[in-house]
Amino acid sequence: MKVNGFLGGVVVSMALAGAASASSITDDFSSFWVLGDSLSAFVSEPEGDTTARASDGPTWSEQIITDFEDAGKTAESFAEGGATAGFDRDTPLDLTGQVDALADEVGSFGDTPLVSIWIGGNDVAAFADRSLSPDATIAAYTAALNDLVDLGVTDILLFEVPDIGFTPLAQDFGVIDPAAASQASDDLNTIFFDVVAASLSDDVNVTVIETFELTETLYTDPEFFGATDSGPCILPEVGQVADCATTTFWDSFHPTGLVHSFVADEVRDAYASPIPLPAAGWMLLAGLGGLAALRRRQTAA
Repeated sequence: MKVNGFLGGVVVSMALAGAASASSITDDFSSFWVLGDSLSAFVSEPEGDTTARASDGPTWSEQIITDFEDAGKTAESFAEGGATAGFDRDTPLDLTGQVDALADEVGSFGDTPLVSIWIGGNDVAAFADRSLSPDATIAAYTAALNDLVDLGVTDILLFEVPDIGFTPLAQDFGVIDPAAASQASDDLNTIFFDVVAASLSDDVNVTVIETFELTETLYTDPEFFGATDSGPCILPEVGQVADCATTTFWDSFHPTGLVHSFVADEVRDAYASPIPLPAAGWMLLAGLGGLAALRRRQTAA
C-alpha cells in the first residue's frame, strides 16, 4: 500500500518511491465517489436551483464533483447527514449501505476510480451516549475498506475524524465534554489508521487529509482562514446571527463554505504532486499522529 499523507497543507515525504506526479485530480482518475456524513453530504432539489447542505456554501465534495463533471467525468455522492460507520441503517444511509449503493455503480467506475470517506463524527457522539460501541464502528469500517477493494478500488481518499472537542457544540454549548470528545476523536483516528494498515494491500493507494488538528484551528484561529470569528453564524430556533462569510463554523458542528473551499483546495493540492509511500508509511504516519497527540497533551499540560 502506498500512502500520500497530506497533513495541514504539507505533503509528508518519507521513503520516496518513484517520481512525483504533477497532474491534477481529474487527470489521474476516471471517476469520483463520495462516502460519508454531513461534512460531505448535499442534496440538489429536482429543479436544480437549490441545494440542501449543512453549510452556507458548496461543500468540499460538491466542489470536487464539479471539477470532475467539468472534465466530462462521472462523480457522485452517497454521503448522508447523520451517517455513521458503526450503525447499519437505511435512514440515514450509513457507511455499509453507502458502499452497497456504490457497488451498483461499478459499471461507471472507469479504470481508475477515486473513492473518498469522511465519517466518524457521529460515531463519537454515539459513543458518548452509549448507543454505539467502538467495536461496531471498527468492524464496519474494516468491512467497508475490504468491500471497496473487492469492487476494484485501488485509490482511496480518507479524512481524519474531526476533533469534536474543538467545535462550538462542545466548547460553547456544553453538549459534550470537550476533553472527552477530543480524546474519543483522537482514539478513533488511531484505530482507523490501524485498520487501514492491517486491511489494505500494497497495490492500494491512500491519501489522508488531516482534519483533526484542522478543527482546532477553526475554533482557535479563524483568521487563518480569512474569517474574523469562529461563530457559529446560525443558531437553532434563532436563525442567522452573523455573516457566515466571516465565521468558520456554520452551526455548532459544521464548517462554513469558506472552510469547505479550503478543504477542497487541500484535496486538489494533495493530488497535484502526490508522493507515494511504501506500505510501512502507514506505521510512520501513525507515528506522526502519535507525536501530534503527545504535542497536544504537552500543550494542554
